[in-house]
Amino acid sequence: MLHVQPYFRDAVQGDLPAIATIMRGAAPHDPAQMRATPDSYRRVLDQIDRHDGCYLLVGEYDNQIGAVLEMVVFPTLSGCGRTAEIVGVWTAESFRTSGLDGMLLDPAIERASDTLKDLQQELERPEEEAQPPPAPILRPQGTSQRPIPVEVREPEPTSFDQLQTIIGVILTPLATAGITIL
Repeated sequence: MLHVQPYFRDAVQGDLPAIATIMRGAAPHDPAQMRATPDSYRRVLDQIDRHDGCYLLVGEYDNQIGAVLEMVVFPTLSGCGRTAEIVGVWTAESFRTSGLDGMLLDPAIERASDTLKDLQQELERPEEEAQPPPAPILRPQGTSQRPIPVEVREPEPTSFDQLQTIIGVILTPLATAGITIL
């Protein structure tokens, strides 16, 4: 267990080498992780930063990134609220028994709670303040809208993917319960 208080914050570009090392260490046999480049990590972090409700948090201890948490907040299917989902929690090998990954859940739940409050306030705004709907997409005359055939294939799950799925099944209800309590 850690004796000094760790620091939790949003990931920044300077964290990417440590994040890449943690992610590769967590899935050493995952071909996608092995193909990932610093550029691909930068692009993904830029996308996360641009989208409200997408978060990449890091746990820092003694100036080292020891854990990474990815979380998404999105509307429920019924349209009556929002929910938060922790996509994954990854820990550096040297921090795996420290509890840093578990401590990272508290700031994630706090962030999700703040986001949900902001979204609720946005929903409660008077109609005249609401944003106008996006402009329709116009097509040139004479063009037809034909469907494009697409085939979606999922790669075979690795043993780490299966383990992550099992852990996700356990952690997701706990995180949801924590958010619901807030």
